[in-house]
This record gives sequence, structure tokens and C-alpha cells, in this order.
Amino acid sequence: SLTAFFISIVSVTSAFLQAHKLERLPIVSMIGGGAVKLTASYLLVGIPAINIYGSPISSVLSCFTMSAINLWFIKKHIGFLPNFAKILIRPFAASVVSSASAMASYRLYSRFLGGRISVLLAIPTAALIYLVVVFLFRALKREDVLLLPKGEAICRLLEKCRLMKPEQTDRT
Repeated sequence: SLTAFFISIVSVTSAFLQAHKLERLPIVSMIGGGAVKLTASYLLVGIPAINIYGSPISSVLSCFTMSAINLWFIKKHIGFLPNFAKILIRPFAASVVSSASAMASYRLYSRFLGGRISVLLAIPTAALIYLVVVFLFRALKREDVLLLPKGEAICRLLEKCRLMKPEQTDRT
């Protein structure tokens, strides 16, 4: 779920670069992130003390690399960096809550079910909790949701579930 934090940064920064007609730069960052993922996976999984845990570690390193490269491109080509307090703290807090929920749900499920089934249930549980927490923490704005396919319908559903405030209209 820490990877989700960096993926959210990659998504926002990639969209930002594309909106400024720099649509090829996110591809460069993805190539860099892919190289980090492959290299780190190869090196870390081969260490007996780390073994399979090298895969998620390399995923975090890969997404961190992509977000760092995108931020560097934004600074270099556009000349400013976004307000990190606004765009980082809320998604990071949602990732922390999601990580905790993944571990807790896995422990709960594994008491009653086998290990493999518990993992298969803990992953969507953590993803659902992440999604809910992102809206509870107001890390995703109405404008962001409206950019999605069927964004209006999604906004109405989120408003009904009280995960998003209804749109304010001027009465002047």
C-alpha cells in the first residue's frame, strides 16, 4: 500500500505534465521506474534474508523513482513544484491506514481461513479501505473524479455515500 502513495503521485504528476503538452516525459519516468523495478527485484530477491520481500520493496522503489523523475521534469520544464503538504500528506495518510488494514485483515482472515485465501481477501479489503479513506481525508477532489469516465455518475454515488460533499451552487 505504500506503493499506492507513490502511484498517486505518479498519476497526478503525469497528468500535470501531459496538461502542459509534455506528454512524452511521463514515458521516460516509467522507463526509469521499470529499470529500477527490474534491477531491484533481481538484486533483492536473490538475497536469502530478503527473498520474496524484495518484490514489494522494488515496487516501492520503482514508483518512488517515477514520482521523483516527474517532479524533476515539472521543476525543470514548468518552473515550479506543487504544494507538497496538500498533495502528499493526505494520500500518504490514506496509504498508512490501508497498510494497517491490510495487516489487520490478513491476521483476522487467517484465524478462520488458510493463508492464501486470507491474502486474496486482505488485498481487496485494503484497496476498498484506501478508496474510502482517500475520500474521507478529502485527498481526491470533485474535479479529479469528474475527469474519470462516468465522472458525474461517480460523483453522485459518492455524494449519496457521503464520501464527497455535494457541489456548491451560486444563488446570486
